[in-house]
Amino acid sequence: MDVALALKGLQFKIKGSAELTANHGARSEDDLSKTLGISAKWASDANKNSILFDPCLRKLVNESCGTFLSGQKLAQNLDSGGDHGPELLKLSRRYRSIIRVCLNNLYDMVEKSNHSENLKASYYVDVVKVLDAIELIWHLCEILFVDVVPGNILLPQLLEWVRFHCPQAERKAALLLQAGTERVEAGFETASAEKDPDYWKTTIGVLLQGRIDATRALLVLHSDARTAPFQNADVCLRTMPLYNVHGGTAVSVFNAQWSHWQADVRTKVEDGVFASNSDLELIMKIVSGDMTVMDTIRSYCGTWYQLMTATLFFSEPTVKSFDLSYHADHAMRAFGSTSEMQDLDKLILLLFESNPLEVIQELQKTADNGWFAVHLTNLLYLCGRLNIFDSNKVNVAHQLHEHVLLDYGTMLMAHPSLWQVGVSYLDHCPPQGLERLEVLLPAIPLTSETRALKIMQIAHDRRLGSVVTTVCKVMASKSLRQERLGNALAWALRSMDANLTNHLADKFLAGFASKGEFEASDLLDNLGSCMLVSDRLTFLGKYCEFHQLYKANEMRAAGSLLVSLLSSHLPPKNFQLTLLMHAVPLLESRELVLTANDTDILLSCLELLETELLTQVDPSSISKTLDAATKEKIQIIRLSLARNLSRAIIIEGSDVPNTNARMVNAS
Repeated sequence: MDVALALKGLQFKIKGSAELTANHGARSEDDLSKTLGISAKWASDANKNSILFDPCLRKLVNESCGTFLSGQKLAQNLDSGGDHGPELLKLSRRYRSIIRVCLNNLYDMVEKSNHSENLKASYYVDVVKVLDAIELIWHLCEILFVDVVPGNILLPQLLEWVRFHCPQAERKAALLLQAGTERVEAGFETASAEKDPDYWKTTIGVLLQGRIDATRALLVLHSDARTAPFQNADVCLRTMPLYNVHGGTAVSVFNAQWSHWQADVRTKVEDGVFASNSDLELIMKIVSGDMTVMDTIRSYCGTWYQLMTATLFFSEPTVKSFDLSYHADHAMRAFGSTSEMQDLDKLILLLFESNPLEVIQELQKTADNGWFAVHLTNLLYLCGRLNIFDSNKVNVAHQLHEHVLLDYGTMLMAHPSLWQVGVSYLDHCPPQGLERLEVLLPAIPLTSETRALKIMQIAHDRRLGSVVTTVCKVMASKSLRQERLGNALAWALRSMDANLTNHLADKFLAGFASKGEFEASDLLDNLGSCMLVSDRLTFLGKYCEFHQLYKANEMRAAGSLLVSLLSSHLPPKNFQLTLLMHAVPLLESRELVLTANDTDILLSCLELLETELLTQVDPSSISKTLDAATKEKIQIIRLSLARNLSRAIIIEGSDVPNTNARMVNAS
């Protein structure tokens, strides 16, 4: 049985809490799925196109699981009060760090593959694109929902977001600054950086990303940097007010300063102070908030969200978070992206609209097979930013949270080497996670004893006794097919299954009957209290003990145990004659080993056995007689019993009742 088969019969349900059911009536699965807009993805073909199972992303899965578990520990303290914002922000950045490490590894793999396998390089490039988009979206979610700032003024963080994910301008600026510095150090009068064809594009690019310091540094590298227009531009940029959310300046005060500064710059532009250089004039028009250069600005932006942040930086630097959706839509239209909206654009727009549910719905369609959806949902849930209401105005965010955890955990359980990671996620969506584990754990292929022991430990820790029993039975059966009786018995003992241990005990006895020795004698000699699992195993253990005593020449103890076994009715019927034959050497011993009472018990057992054997003879037979070999054994046993009884009566000086009739039959 494998996980795919286990999933085939497993119905997915999202259970409402008892309180919700009591107050609003039972909610059907269809109603809830409609509210959440998502459905279970863990059908057997759900992971066919997933990049998540690629070895190059193994670190992403394992490391993020550790971060997820840290988040669950943090969740236990969230209800206790206090400000947990810094801890949640740290958690989010840990996730981003994991993504970044994987991206760096992939960049190396792309570079190596370019020299060998083009198909492989193309595949890695596609994976990089997926992770790049994931990192960009995660970073934006962190700004909008996790890293809460005073006054909901997010533009400084959004500019940082754009700089981080669109670093081309900054990288080129760094090269220009390095080249200019080297030129000046070499003794040239000016850096003459404008000779580089990308000089003005780079200068305007860093300006639009809010890097005023880098813009000023690049302008200094111009051959005309000491002229009045450039000097005036530098003064304007140096005195430009920059809003700091933690600076203590009131928004109204900053807005007044900003308006005054922009008016001054606008006056200088109108007076033609910068007219001698059209590129410099364009820069000053941009910083003055001149909307007539919007089309020009657009050509310097690679994406509509770059255009949005650039426009806001010079027109409304203290924009509130709840106004971002309007500006995002306006920027998309200005950029011309509305007609060709990509999935990434749609996700970013949904985030600016503060619509995390639709974001999660879209993320479930990505090739990472739920990794992003489950971890982002978990983070937003911990932050209390996931509010989803059904038709009864009841918040069902916790059910969405449980849904994606079940989805992702179940998907991982289907992987041969990631199933243990899946257990960690299912652990945190009770009670359905436990129910899911009870079905999925026994379905994991038991490729080794190490894996079987791991599964047993997991099941034992979660009090899933049925799983432990099932795994032990499977391993016992597997060992039995391989004719490893000792190993099979060890697994059967762990399962505590009486029928299985009875079957294996019979196998041991049959092996002894044919070979004259026990397999795995060390195990049998040290069964201890485990032999009490079943009657047949108890007999096997005691029978082995008898042989130990016999080999140790402890005849009296061996004889006493043999009599006890025969009188207990534990031995199987087909083995009683063998036990009685074991008594013959004890009966013929020089010293009296078996007392008259012991001998009488053995005689009773012999007579009962003989009667039962005769009843098993074919009824159609004219005369009911035993086969010669059996008849000979019975005669030998009876004769030895008769001799020992006579000797015991003499030695003990006593008579034993009801023995005379049996003595007559011995002759």
